[in-house]
Amino acid sequence: MQPLFDGEGSVNDMAARGSRPRSQNYTITFPIPLFSPAPGRLLIPSGLARDVRSHAKFEKHLRIIAPGARRARDVQDAVEVDIKELPGFSFRLLPWSGNPKTFLAQLLFLRLILASEARDALVWHTCCSTSRWDLTTESYWVGRKHATGLRVLGLDSDPAAMLEQSGRRDDAAVLRTRYRQWAGDVDLTIMVGQGVFEQYSAHARKSVLTNAVWLTSDDLADPAENAAKFADVAVVRMILPSRLGAWKGIDDTIVALRSLAQELPPWRLDIMGDGEDKGRLTDLASSTCEIRFVPPLPYGAAFFEALRSYHLVIAPTRAQEETRVVYDAAASGCVLLHSATSTLETALAPLSLRWSFRPGDPQDLARALGEAFAQRSLWAQAARASIEWMRGRTIDEMHAVRAAALAEARLGLRSGASTETGAVQT
Repeated sequence: MQPLFDGEGSVNDMAARGSRPRSQNYTITFPIPLFSPAPGRLLIPSGLARDVRSHAKFEKHLRIIAPGARRARDVQDAVEVDIKELPGFSFRLLPWSGNPKTFLAQLLFLRLILASEARDALVWHTCCSTSRWDLTTESYWVGRKHATGLRVLGLDSDPAAMLEQSGRRDDAAVLRTRYRQWAGDVDLTIMVGQGVFEQYSAHARKSVLTNAVWLTSDDLADPAENAAKFADVAVVRMILPSRLGAWKGIDDTIVALRSLAQELPPWRLDIMGDGEDKGRLTDLASSTCEIRFVPPLPYGAAFFEALRSYHLVIAPTRAQEETRVVYDAAASGCVLLHSATSTLETALAPLSLRWSFRPGDPQDLARALGEAFAQRSLWAQAARASIEWMRGRTIDEMHAVRAAALAEARLGLRSGASTETGAVQT
């Protein structure tokens, strides 16, 4: 087990921290294991690192609490963050690796650590997950008992919807009730996507609706360069970037393409990602040589360079999640084919040139694919419109919306104002 380092590089003194006055920290408990190769340095997934760097522009005392990975290689898609690059940023790695099998044995110590951090935080932020009992659950209950500052819940997806689409309906019912209750208890709930907002906003004391945009201005495709890929297309290159989970609709895509294999012009589909459903999906696609599985790329320049080389991106999720890839695809000048969930339909409403299908319906997905291929003459126009739509829509804009809602919630907490249900929408 690696030493328990804080972001200043010293070994944490839990008793000392518990005795201090409340800090200015905006403290988030992440369930994702991270690793510190040296004091003041943190290995973190590239997408999360991008999120942290943007968040730190609005919260000058951002602090992360997370399980401490045993080895550097246990952090997937890792980049290194030096706290010197982010003045005011700090972190604390827990003496637990994130292994569910050892969670109970470490629980009492973890609760003590979380309690000391909660008492010291100006803002205590709890994330969501699909587990009935894990670190996020402890973060909420410890915060409810010990936090003296603003309490925030981050619903970046609807875990209950994901479990429903995976066939775990009993667990889904438990989590839906839980997150409705939590949203009604905390001071502010950050909701990502229309589906989450529809499901939980009526139960929240105060909520803000944001989008799953992790882009920077550097990620935007050049319209002129992008147009060239639609000229004289010999093979249509499609990609489905996704975690390989049961609710993601990847099996629907494979079934639809198998049914159309002889009816479409030459095509190829790359399924980019990893996950618990990979074995089943690989077997399902084994007889279709045009489909291949490729490893995920770090979220950044390499990912966007690869994405821009494709003509069409498929986002077939069955759940009410605002999949980040629809924005990535639009910014990369790709044609969009997606499931018609209320979340994605709302998010993509300004884009008229896109193709959609009923979630979880391979036959309707096949119909949408056929229509999209039949209208290939419109693809360059659709891609150009997508790039223009994404201009200025960045991760910094998303965090600015959150920061405005937090400022309002803080003002209400200081003044003792009523906490009636309210919503701020982007």
